[in-house]
Amino acid sequence: MTTGLPPLEYSDCFLDSPSFRETIALYEQELESNTKVVKNLVKECDNMIQKTEEFSRVQQSFGHALSQFHFKTIGTEQTEDEQRISTSLQSFSRLLLSIEDYRHNMLNAIRVRLLKTLQQFRIEHMKKTLEEKKRFDDASKKYYAFLDNFLSTKPPKRKDGNPGVVDVPENDQFEREKAQFRQISFDYVCHLQDVHAQKHFELVEPIIGYITDISTFLHQAYEEVCSLRPQIEGAQFKVQLLRETHESEQEKAYHLKAQVIEEGQHGMVHHPEYVKQGLVMILDKRRGIAGHHWQKYFCQFRKEEKRKMVKFLCNQKSPATPTDEWMEVKDCVRAKAEEIERRFCFELKCSLKGAEYKIILQGIGQEDRTSWLQVMEGREPVYSSLRALETGRINAVGYKFVEKCINTIEERGLEEEGLYRRPGVLAKANKLMKEVSDSNAVENMDFSDEIEWDTKTLASSVKAYFAKYLGEPVLTFERHYNFINAAKINDTDEKCKSIQILIRELPKPNYDILSLLIPHLRNIADLSSVNLMKASNLGVCFGPTLMRPEHETVASIVDIRYQNIIVEFMISHVDELFPGAREDRPYPRTKGMKTTSKLSRSEPSIRNRRPPPAAPVKISAANFAKRSQEQRAQSMIGSASSSSSVLPIVSNKDIPPPPVSQRQSVALTPPAYSTSGQDRNILHESGQFDHLESKKPVPTQRQTSVQRIAPQPPPTATKPHSQSSPPEPPPSEAKPSILSRRAKALFDCEAEDELELSFREDEIFINVVESEEPDWLQATNSSGKRGLVPANYIEWLT
Repeated sequence: MTTGLPPLEYSDCFLDSPSFRETIALYEQELESNTKVVKNLVKECDNMIQKTEEFSRVQQSFGHALSQFHFKTIGTEQTEDEQRISTSLQSFSRLLLSIEDYRHNMLNAIRVRLLKTLQQFRIEHMKKTLEEKKRFDDASKKYYAFLDNFLSTKPPKRKDGNPGVVDVPENDQFEREKAQFRQISFDYVCHLQDVHAQKHFELVEPIIGYITDISTFLHQAYEEVCSLRPQIEGAQFKVQLLRETHESEQEKAYHLKAQVIEEGQHGMVHHPEYVKQGLVMILDKRRGIAGHHWQKYFCQFRKEEKRKMVKFLCNQKSPATPTDEWMEVKDCVRAKAEEIERRFCFELKCSLKGAEYKIILQGIGQEDRTSWLQVMEGREPVYSSLRALETGRINAVGYKFVEKCINTIEERGLEEEGLYRRPGVLAKANKLMKEVSDSNAVENMDFSDEIEWDTKTLASSVKAYFAKYLGEPVLTFERHYNFINAAKINDTDEKCKSIQILIRELPKPNYDILSLLIPHLRNIADLSSVNLMKASNLGVCFGPTLMRPEHETVASIVDIRYQNIIVEFMISHVDELFPGAREDRPYPRTKGMKTTSKLSRSEPSIRNRRPPPAAPVKISAANFAKRSQEQRAQSMIGSASSSSSVLPIVSNKDIPPPPVSQRQSVALTPPAYSTSGQDRNILHESGQFDHLESKKPVPTQRQTSVQRIAPQPPPTATKPHSQSSPPEPPPSEAKPSILSRRAKALFDCEAEDELELSFREDEIFINVVESEEPDWLQATNSSGKRGLVPANYIEWLT
């Protein structure tokens, strides 16, 4: 523990004792130590300012360099995501430069408040202390020297031998010297006390100002960052999307690279604009050249309606043949070997501006010459190794098949989660594709069996028809890049007009089937809050299906995003692009529209009703006992009066689920689904119940008791052997088989017993069967857990 300095008393100046001198020495040592500290602070402060200014200059240089950074995208135009990222870099540059301006202001304040203040304190106070010390030491030496001289002087002797009296002038001088020394001592002591007192605020105050300047700078920088936070988060999200897009495009690019390498070995490299292109050698027969001269050219060939056009490009232009101009090919014939001294040659007859040209070309090998002769329709027969076109075309049978699938899907309801995204049974979809070309088979197709033909399989069949069966996509190869260019238009109205024109130019079968599909997809998107399939999700599913380039290239992989944008735009603007298409078709049913009884038609369905705004009712045995008889009676009435799987709303708002007390000793029964190999294969292939394959109903720990929302009356499914149970429904209205018995939660519910399941509104249950307890059902939730759910909290799904 350090001790403080002893106080300096003014009275000690009269005594000038050794302790007084020691105390002054302690004060002087402390001031000397403080002087060194202040000197070091001044040095470090100056160094800190210089380093910070250097860092600020580097940061500003980085900000200016960042402002000059621009992306060049692959393709003709940047996407909206790429534009936002490019714009965000400019914003980040302005942010850095703005922060450095604040830092410059902070350094100026530090230079004035801290550096100059410390230097001034060191000069004015510390230096003055040294001067006062020197003055005190000189006065002390002078006083004690005079004192020694004064005391050593012998008094004058009188005649009688006795000492005489000291001279008055001498005594007065001694008193003056002593008073002067004491005054200097008083001044020095006062100065030491002032300096030690002033250093507390003279040194601490600039440090506080320094901290304040730093805090102000950090706060200003924080405010700048906060103002830019939405753009930073948006750019981060866009970067993540671009990263995911790049990963998917990279995988396709690797596949395309391998495909191009394989095709290139057989002379099958395709280009969207040219039928064929590549290097050839051309014979130059100009006069003045000894012998024959062959020159290397790059040849491009394309077809324009009924004309065949060829162009030759060369680094050094030669008068042997016109370059950089398209010539019309009149004839192509294989050159005779006996007339040409080189192999792999063929002869072209071309015309340009009325002039006729006869050009002899040499292919790069036998396969290359064969390919040139084939695409130019040469007179020598060749055996093509080019890819054969598919023969599937849109016709009345295909339209009927798609219409039947769509009608079936809409009749069952569009609330199923992941519609068109989750795959169905691939083998069944392929089987349907084999029967599409047979009109009788399509006419006799029956999708009424929901177990055999589930919704996911029908959706996969629709996608397979467009993607695999059709040799040419619905939006056609010819208009592919026109649609891509339309997707790049920023103005919505102009984009809509361009797409509408392109759609009207489609062949009638293509337009008809598109006007059937797009309104159907719009109906699905309208229920995206339930099925989680927005227009953007459907665009991802159908973008590569409805449009694709004739030949896959790296540019076409980059343009996949625009394919998705086109389909998403058509779904969002279906009424403008396909006027009247939605009015010509009935609106698809929802699950709550399947009631057929008179009572159900007069009351709104459960799906369209919300729970009553009553206070939540906690499940308890006492609460249930008061209404158990009333609940059973209403269950009987509801079963007898409704032939639907969904009951009408009954005005009893306080009926709780069955009490826990009635289920304390009841164990869960085994899951009601088969684990045989055949059934597991069906479930696994459909992708719908993958999580059930290895799940078993294991009771969990008891959860805390919570409250439930007021339920609806229980459905007709009650205990089979109960005396109050209604008679069995007719065979036509029987529940689906175990594998397809599904239900949906009407309200939120939290379990208060380990045998129960917690669930949220609209959650889907599968394998729903009756339990051994009245008014309770066994079900499996989306996580694969099996347990009890109250029967009056769910509605059946067909």
